[in-house]
Amino acid sequence: MKRLLIIATLIFGLNAISAQNYISYLTEISFKASFQHEDIRIEFIEVTSDSRCPKSVTCVRAGEAKIKVAIYRSDILVEIKELIFEASGLVDHDANLLFSNADYRILGVSLYPYPETADKIPHDAYTLEIKIN
Repeated sequence: MKRLLIIATLIFGLNAISAQNYISYLTEISFKASFQHEDIRIEFIEVTSDSRCPKSVTCVRAGEAKIKVAIYRSDILVEIKELIFEASGLVDHDANLLFSNADYRILGVSLYPYPETADKIPHDAYTLEIKIN
């Protein structure tokens, strides 16, 4: 009986420790703003295109939105990266990976707002949603 209790305690303890490694959260970056996590800073610098099909329109092609972000490490520019957001909402995790190390990953997951009409969205209205885990 003691062995069973010890084994159960070890399994529960290991699960609790590994669960801590998978805690993640979402945050947003407004156009021309930045987000800092430890020594990594992500800056939303440009909306290069937004051809996503508006909700009020029937389109032949769903379209996509493209933005550029600057990635800094210890305030040194590492890379300017283009992220692509499909109208379907599916995210290519490899293409939209902003930073990764042994401790965490930063991923661009969504771009808001989604077009409602054919009217162009002002760039300063855009928000990039990122996930850190």
